[in-house]
Amino acid sequence: MADENGDQTLQNKIALFTLRASEYRDRYESMRSLEWKVLIQAYVGYAAIGIGFWHVADHPHADWRMSTFAMIATFLFFLATQYLCFRIQERLIAFDKTYENWIKQIYGLVGVNPDNDPGPGTRELGHQYFWTYDTQLFLGLLTLAGLLCYEANLGFDKYQPMGCLLAALIVLAIIYALVLLIVTYPKRPNASHRSTGKKA
Repeated sequence: MADENGDQTLQNKIALFTLRASEYRDRYESMRSLEWKVLIQAYVGYAAIGIGFWHVADHPHADWRMSTFAMIATFLFFLATQYLCFRIQERLIAFDKTYENWIKQIYGLVGVNPDNDPGPGTRELGHQYFWTYDTQLFLGLLTLAGLLCYEANLGFDKYQPMGCLLAALIVLAIIYALVLLIVTYPKRPNASHRSTGKKA
């Protein structure tokens, strides 16, 4: 009877831990889908801004004020989309690590070494977690810079400080990107392994 109760308790624990692991895997996959949707919507937004400005720039009364407004709007759009992508990445990592923790709990219950690597070589992959985020951040900066240059072109002849505004916005965007990279640095696997003395 005691053995049966013990086996039932073990099965209940395995079922519970499996359920929790599945829950966080679903959250991870949902957040991954959201990440791609946000990226697609972001570039659709950049295209819409560019096309809208192209139409407005042909208006007879379009001047440097229109360029300034468009540049600031584009810059704010970049800030918002990058902040959203950063928070999505943050949750992706949290959900993935939580999933792995629940799986390790199951390993312990069934007598499997928690450090077992079911996918040989996957732990040695470079640029883990952040390879998509860093790439899209770089591409986002290039897109922003190109769009800002296009928008600034309308006001260069009539408003001398336009070049200063263009340079200032690009520099601020680069600083913003660097801040995001610095904030994410402790979360990066290679950084955490160096701090704890563990291998990647």
